[in-house]
Amino acid sequence: MARWLTRWLPAPARPRARGIRLSVEALEDRLTPYAVNLPDAPANPVHEDLTQDGFELFVRQFGKSDLNSMSDVITQLRTGARDEDNKNSEPFFDSSPSLRHFWNHDVAYNRTLSGGLGLGLESAPARALRILGLEGGIVSLFATDPDKAARYLGHVAHLLQDMTVPAHVHADPHYDGSSGTLPGGIISVTDFDPYHDYVDGVQFSTAGVFRVDSTYTASFDLAAGSRHQGFAAMADTDDGKGLRDPDQFPVFAGDRLVGLFAENAREAELYDTKDYVGRGNTSILFDRNRPIVVDTPTAVGIRQYFPAAAYSSFTQDELVAQATDLVPRAVRTTAELFRYFYSLSDTAAPTVDLPRLTSTDPANPQVIPGGRIDLEA
Repeated sequence: MARWLTRWLPAPARPRARGIRLSVEALEDRLTPYAVNLPDAPANPVHEDLTQDGFELFVRQFGKSDLNSMSDVITQLRTGARDEDNKNSEPFFDSSPSLRHFWNHDVAYNRTLSGGLGLGLESAPARALRILGLEGGIVSLFATDPDKAARYLGHVAHLLQDMTVPAHVHADPHYDGSSGTLPGGIISVTDFDPYHDYVDGVQFSTAGVFRVDSTYTASFDLAAGSRHQGFAAMADTDDGKGLRDPDQFPVFAGDRLVGLFAENAREAELYDTKDYVGRGNTSILFDRNRPIVVDTPTAVGIRQYFPAAAYSSFTQDELVAQATDLVPRAVRTTAELFRYFYSLSDTAAPTVDLPRLTSTDPANPQVIPGGRIDLEA
């Protein structure tokens, strides 16, 4: 049902689309953010941890920077990453920020910067650009209020990480609210996503787990617990040396930061959700044993499972494979986001010094034991 709620089309009506137009207010608080505190899941601060992991990866490559000159930069970044899911929080104090964490595509998986969840909602990268432009730009803001600038950067990190979640890049809402009365009658708005749940540390059970208003039956049994950090650690294997300069980022809509968002989305869209067929799924009936349906009344077509695939159609091996690919990518691209910010905030060429070399007499060269010379910039 979730896909019809957010992709309401005026005509012609599809069998399951009952002509229900939902307002933003009717959907707020219905989406599952990373790290929710549900009865069957620990309160794992996934976005905060991935943001800190990304920053620490950045530091391991670049060492000192304007960012880590702040004594509480980690706190500020984590606060921003957390608050991006909290209504009535900075930077925009909107009532439903999580509805702006999606990016739509058409039947050929092409995107436009403005393609959000529907209902006139902005896309995740468009929101990120709006945050970067706040108060004269957060790069300029960093010079006068570094704490606020770092918090805003944490918000952007959250949005970038969401582009490594298949549900977010297929614009497939993962509702966590109970049933509610909406125009057209009482409908369920509970629609948990298996991959999101897996990374969040939710319990999976073949006997089923009752959550809010429905029982979710999985294809495997796994107790609730923290899982994201094990996958995030896979990003550390190159110790940050593989981070790219911003001029190596792809360009999307004329912008390299949006290109970083698009690159993440391009990888995450390979995978299925319950409602949408991943770009990498090319079999006739696909892995869910469901035929596809293509929306043809508008240019925003989409390959869909109809009816939706079962929660239990996702195996543990499949979810582990996705997390092994996507969670380290979330950490690495978050580190590259900080590299991008650093390139804008520190534009002066470095002054290189050899602090251990003090001799200036060519006839009396200085001997440095150990065979290593450190450069300081």
